[in-house]
Amino acid sequence: VIVSVVLTIPTVLASRQLLIWLNTPDDILVMADAYIKVIFAGIFCTMSYNVASGLLRSIGDSKTPLYFLIFSSVLNIVLDIFFIVVVKAGTAGAAYATVISQGIAAVLSFIVMFKKYDLLRTSREDYYMDWSGIWRMLSIGLQMALNYSITAIGTMIFQAAVNVFGSQVVAAYTAASKVSNIATQTMPTLGTAAATYCGQNLGAGRYDRIFKGMKSCFFICIGCAVLAAAINCFVGPYMIGWFITSPTATDIDCAMKYLKIASVFMLPLAWIFAYRNGLQGLNKGLVPMLSGAMELVSRWIAILALSKPFGYVGVCFADPAAWLTTGILLIVTYYVWEMRMRKKVQIK
Repeated sequence: VIVSVVLTIPTVLASRQLLIWLNTPDDILVMADAYIKVIFAGIFCTMSYNVASGLLRSIGDSKTPLYFLIFSSVLNIVLDIFFIVVVKAGTAGAAYATVISQGIAAVLSFIVMFKKYDLLRTSREDYYMDWSGIWRMLSIGLQMALNYSITAIGTMIFQAAVNVFGSQVVAAYTAASKVSNIATQTMPTLGTAAATYCGQNLGAGRYDRIFKGMKSCFFICIGCAVLAAAINCFVGPYMIGWFITSPTATDIDCAMKYLKIASVFMLPLAWIFAYRNGLQGLNKGLVPMLSGAMELVSRWIAILALSKPFGYVGVCFADPAAWLTTGILLIVTYYVWEMRMRKKVQIK
C-alpha cells in the first residue's frame, strides 16, 4: 500500500511532463497523457495482482494465477470495447479497462488464496510492524525494483529516440513492439518459472536439481528464440494490422524493419529472462541489478552511435545491442556460479 501511494502521486502529477521529455509528438500528446494518467492511478491494482500471484506461485500453485490472468485478459478486451466503443472514453477508456480487469483479478486471487491455503490466511494479530521482515523484503525487492527501473529507463530512452521520427513511425514501432511482445511471451514466463524453481531448490539444498533445471532452461531458451523469430518474420506483417487500422506500406515497412532486426537477437533476450530471474531466485541479486545498468548503457550508446548516420534503422539496433551484452553477462555469471557450487557440493 505504501509503495503504491509513493509511486502513484508523483507519476499522476508529472505524467504530461514525462511525455514531453520523451519527445512525444504534439498530435498524440493529449491522448497519451489521458491513457498514462489512469494507468499510474491504478498502480495499486497492478501491484495487488502481482503480490497475490507471487504468493500463490511461491507455494507451488502456478495454475490459479494463470487462470485469473486469462480471465483478466478476456475481461480487459470486453471492457476495452465497452469503454472505447460504447462509452466513447478514448485512450483513457483503454486504461480504465486495464486497471479494472487487474483489480478484479487481484481481488479474486486474494479470495482464493485466503480460502484455499491455511498457510497464507491472515488474522488481525498478523498485522504489525515486523521491521526485520520488512528489511529482508526490501533488501531483495529493491534490488529487483532498481533493476526493472533501470531497464524501464532504457526503454524510455529508446522510445524518445523513436518519437523524434513523428507519429507515423511511433505508431508503426508501437505495433511492432506489441507483435514482438506477443512473440516473446514464453520468455518472461520462463523467467518466472526459473526464479521460483531456483528459489525453492536453493531453500531445499537441492543443487543437483538447480543444475539440471537451468540446463533445461538453456535449451528451452533456444526454442523460445526460434519461435519468437518465426512469429516476428513470417506472421508479423499480418499481425501489424491488429494494432493499426488499414496500415500503409510505410507502416508495415517501418514495423518490419524493427521486427527483422530484433529477430536475429532473440536468443540473448531469452537468456536475459531465464538467467536474470534464475540468479535472483538464487539470491544473487547484484549481477542482475548491474545487468540492468549494462542494458541501459548499451541501449544509450547504440542510439548515440547509430541514430544520426542510419536514422530509424540505426535506432532499431539499440534493443538488440542491449540484449546481446546483457544476455552474455548473465549466462556467463550463472555458469561461473554453477562451476563453483559443483566444486563446493561435489556434484559432477
